[in-house]
Amino acid sequence: MLLAKLSFLLGMNLVNRALPFGRVVASTQFMRFQPFFALTWTLLAGFGVAGIVRLLERLVHRPWGFGASVGSIALLFLFVVALSLEKHRGYVTAVADAATAELNPIAGELRRRLEPGDFILSEFNWDARYALGSPHFVTQRLPLLAPNVWDLEGNFPEATRGAAHAHYLASVLGAAGYVGTQRDYLASRGVRFIVTTTADTRKVLANQDWLRLVRPGESLSLFEVLGPRRPVGLPPDIAAQVSGVTYDDTGRYRISFRAPVTIQAGTSLALSHHPWLRAASEHGPIAATASDDHRLALAETARDVRSLTISYEPPRWIGLAGAVSAITWLTALGMIVKRMLDRSSRRS
Repeated sequence: MLLAKLSFLLGMNLVNRALPFGRVVASTQFMRFQPFFALTWTLLAGFGVAGIVRLLERLVHRPWGFGASVGSIALLFLFVVALSLEKHRGYVTAVADAATAELNPIAGELRRRLEPGDFILSEFNWDARYALGSPHFVTQRLPLLAPNVWDLEGNFPEATRGAAHAHYLASVLGAAGYVGTQRDYLASRGVRFIVTTTADTRKVLANQDWLRLVRPGESLSLFEVLGPRRPVGLPPDIAAQVSGVTYDDTGRYRISFRAPVTIQAGTSLALSHHPWLRAASEHGPIAATASDDHRLALAETARDVRSLTISYEPPRWIGLAGAVSAITWLTALGMIVKRMLDRSSRRS
């Protein structure tokens, strides 16, 4: 029970740690599954380490056996484990078929064309699981192939309250009549590209005059939203004054304007609200709040602004929590190994 609690604490600290936009969006996906995986990793590692230690203890007086065991473990890691980790890079392999292969050219197109401040909307369609293996296929794998992809959903449908409507749109993209009424909303979310996951949705959206089919596919297709860009979902008049947007991996957008602009209080941005998001201009911090649909909004009017910065600034205790999590994992692993070795010694 103690190990389960320690593992749960470890999993909790991974919240806000695994998503592309500087770990901005807290994902309930990790809240639901990560503690279980953390406990599983700890138990399996404990069994494995204890087994290896026990084996080496038995062979310590047999040099040939000891050497053979150490050599075998080294070869196993070098030619199996290490190569497997390099190949899969931490994510589960999907079914390798023509449908999943279509994601690579889409990722390449987005790497070339997606700019900071632009976002995508990935279709979340349960029918896609027949060709892709999972409706999560695009949202979970596209950011791994194209690091400059920042999905409205934080790449997990359960990510934030601010992504609720975007997720609904992602699930009904085939209803072009309704989606067409959401064009202004998508612009306010900075959406520049849409990825569809079924041939039926592609055929429906291909007839929309506000979308351009960039890369068609039998399962996965890429559409571009036509019209003026609205980086980070800024209002049209302010977006027209944007001279450039940069993004730092530390979780910081910097938006520059050609001339000073005034951004009214209540202006919503494309990003879902998070209590650790901060806004500032060259004049100093700007109070931020949550809009009615749970997006990041300015709580006060910012006047004569030539640059706007949106940054993710977690409190200092987060770093401490990371260190505690690492110590907790190692402690739990050590306890398991010691307990198993003690039991094995008593039996012998």
